[in-house]
Amino acid sequence: MKKKNNGIVVFLLILIIVILGGLCFLFATDRITFNNNSNQNNLNDKSNSGNQSQNDENKSSYVINYKEETYTTKNKEGIENTNNKRNIITIENKNDTNAASLIENKLNEISNKMWEDIKSTANDSYENSSTGLGVSYLIETGEIKNNRLTFIVNTVGSFGGIPWDNNEGYNFDAVTGNLLKLDDLGTGVFDYIYSQSISQIEKESTESSCLEGDWKDRAKTELNKDGNWYFTQNGIKVIFPKYSIACGAEGSRIIDISKNDINPYLNAQYKIK
Repeated sequence: MKKKNNGIVVFLLILIIVILGGLCFLFATDRITFNNNSNQNNLNDKSNSGNQSQNDENKSSYVINYKEETYTTKNKEGIENTNNKRNIITIENKNDTNAASLIENKLNEISNKMWEDIKSTANDSYENSSTGLGVSYLIETGEIKNNRLTFIVNTVGSFGGIPWDNNEGYNFDAVTGNLLKLDDLGTGVFDYIYSQSISQIEKESTESSCLEGDWKDRAKTELNKDGNWYFTQNGIKVIFPKYSIACGAEGSRIIDISKNDINPYLNAQYKIK
């Protein structure tokens, strides 16, 4: 009986040795490997997915509210002659209070500066006997999309002379809250939009156009300013305000850049879908 048990033990030992030898051979010939990369890739995918989900959640959590403010003046006859209006913006984001605060502060800083100009001009209308005058400065929300928030600001009205009629556009990174410049959007964006603007203005100009002698340099200066461009659903709209590159009779110059033309230059997070 003992010999029989010894024989079974020997057989099992030989079987184990054969199996181990076979495994060693397979590992040595790379026919079997331990794939740690798949686990790491899964972790990376989950991490990237988590970051993207967090960014998407931040963007979808913006709540934008407006409060109207008015400024009314009277002329020398004591009659109300200017009724001016603007909206003060408040922005909330429960997932990122810092980004929301940066955007809110910047927009209101811009609005405050223009509001002081409007009130000052309204005060000067004291000698104007006309009524029904006034200028409105209104911030409107554009898109909250693809890592960005776009706001369009419209200035419209009159104090009895040349009407105020102008649009501005401000674009913010929805994740950081930073105000975006053209150079922030990707390599070559500024140069491409500048060259397209020059080309389109030249194409549309006639002999009666009153472009300034240095209008090309002025155009570059305008593109470096805040408020002179904004995202649309179909691309990017560029604004050269009245008097910026030509006489007042020319009005504002608007340049539309299609998304198909600009997308190759944009960083992934700012591409227009």
